Amino acid sequence: MKAINLLSFALLVITCNIFGQKQPDNKDSKPFKKVKDTTFAYADDFGIIRNLAGVSYIQKSWPQNGKWRALLHNEAAKYLAKSGWFKDPEMRVKDGLFEEFHPKGNAASTVTYVNNKKEGAYRSFYEDGKPMEITTYNNDLPVDSAWEYHEDGSIKFRGFFDKAGSGSATEYYKGGKEKLSGKIVAGKRDGTWMVKQESGEKIMEVTFMADSLTQTTCFSSDGKALTKGDCVFEKPAEFPGGEKEWTKFLQKNLRYPNDAFKKEIKGVVKVQFIVDTDGSVKELTILTSPDKSLSNEVLRLMKQSPRWLPAIQYNKPVIYRHIQAVTFMF
Repeated sequence: MKAINLLSFALLVITCNIFGQKQPDNKDSKPFKKVKDTTFAYADDFGIIRNLAGVSYIQKSWPQNGKWRALLHNEAAKYLAKSGWFKDPEMRVKDGLFEEFHPKGNAASTVTYVNNKKEGAYRSFYEDGKPMEITTYNNDLPVDSAWEYHEDGSIKFRGFFDKAGSGSATEYYKGGKEKLSGKIVAGKRDGTWMVKQESGEKIMEVTFMADSLTQTTCFSSDGKALTKGDCVFEKPAEFPGGEKEWTKFLQKNLRYPNDAFKKEIKGVVKVQFIVDTDGSVKELTILTSPDKSLSNEVLRLMKQSPRWLPAIQYNKPVIYRHIQAVTFMF
């Protein structure tokens, strides 16, 4: 079963240090709790934002109707990104309606939580307003049915479940042909799932135990199980040599722009790009950045990047969209 989207304010927040900022002088207000390594701005109990230079997202929260209301604003693009309700001022217990929004203000997703568990319908939408997903929950488990759609409106995923969140699920290619199917137990993939090519041929069997992959078996075009070679279900693209080599690459090639250094501009640049099936890096886009000079440096850096190890799905290389964070610190 596909991973169900979880609404979390942390997902949209870039990382950098903000300790040492002067707190509001109003003694009657309680500044928003300091959170290490985030760009949350401070806000008092009444939601008054204390702006910080270079912040891309600003969060404010205040007590309302016996709960805590929280909003997350994208200050760079000037729109409300997320909205939600919590039981506690530390915002650890989700309790109420949670919404996400596209930059133009239209809904991206909506779901209700009760004591940190999803209840009722989870809905998500493409930017043009077309439905992306509709899943019904009871006590955080999928019940009744779950549907996901391709951008053209065709079915991408569907599942049917009992009151305990158990049942079956199927994923489809854009043309409507079955791609992946298997059993769900208590909301998690379980047992042997079958993977098919768009032509209908079985190419792989994967076994899960409580959503953990335990075994993979690949098949030849004549339906025989392959006993030699790799058999990979899914693997994300990665920098050659992994995180250790990525760090070495940064240390060797990253240059702190002089003007940004003099102005003490620091923080995290998030860059999105595609890793093609041959490992080449393409379609670079800056998502968030404290300063244009840092953005330009990251773009220069990524253009120097060696080929990545391509993503693998069903034992074949696939195009992979990746978001990489690059930190500038003194």
